[in-house]
Amino acid sequence: LNQLEMFRFDELSELAGSNRELRHLLVVILQHSFSKVIQELSIVQARLLELIGRFREFKGRTQLLKGFLLHMEQKPDFRPVNY
Repeated sequence: LNQLEMFRFDELSELAGSNRELRHLLVVILQHSFSKVIQELSIVQARLLELIGRFREFKGRTQLLKGFLLHMEQKPDFRPVNY
């Protein structure tokens, strides 16, 4: 998303000069496409952050379970005192 902000539509407008078709292509159509792409990328980014959070949660639980299993292997006679 940060790289997409590097596009300067005012500069593209200046480059197009008085060529109406080029100005329409570079400014109107490209800017409209960019706004759609930015919106979609924002949605994808939010979903990705959500999935990363869930992954970290599962990873933490997996490490906890592995630690418990290792403890049970080392001390097979372990019995919890009070559930």
